[in-house]
Amino acid sequence: MPVESLQELLVPMLHLLIRAKSNRGTTQAEKFIGVPFEQVVLGTPGERNAYIAMIANSTLDAIEKKVGGDIFRAAQREVKSAVGQRRQERKVNRRAQLISNPAVAAKRKTTENQRKGLKKKRRLDEQLHAKTGRPLKNY
Repeated sequence: MPVESLQELLVPMLHLLIRAKSNRGTTQAEKFIGVPFEQVVLGTPGERNAYIAMIANSTLDAIEKKVGGDIFRAAQREVKSAVGQRRQERKVNRRAQLISNPAVAAKRKTTENQRKGLKKKRRLDEQLHAKTGRPLKNY
């Protein structure tokens, strides 16, 4: 692919790759080097996320080499600032919703707490699966 056409697609590609790279669990990624994708799919969600983050990181490195460091870093800055602005807007909207519509804010908070509980259960289940080989539950 020519560098000129790659530059046009750089910002949308970086947006997806940076998001995939930022997944937690990248410390587990080293054990997937040379492992076929079919085997990774059968792993835990944390292992799959680590594998995706590893692939995204290597793709970002290849794109940086192809396009050049200055152009790549400028596009990366643009993507990161856009993501930061969107996060800030959502944060402001959540705070405004607390005042304008407290019932919706309370419902959102309870669903967040339920999600946290499920996350904790899932993490404990993955730890038990890693230690004992017990099958994973579906939460």
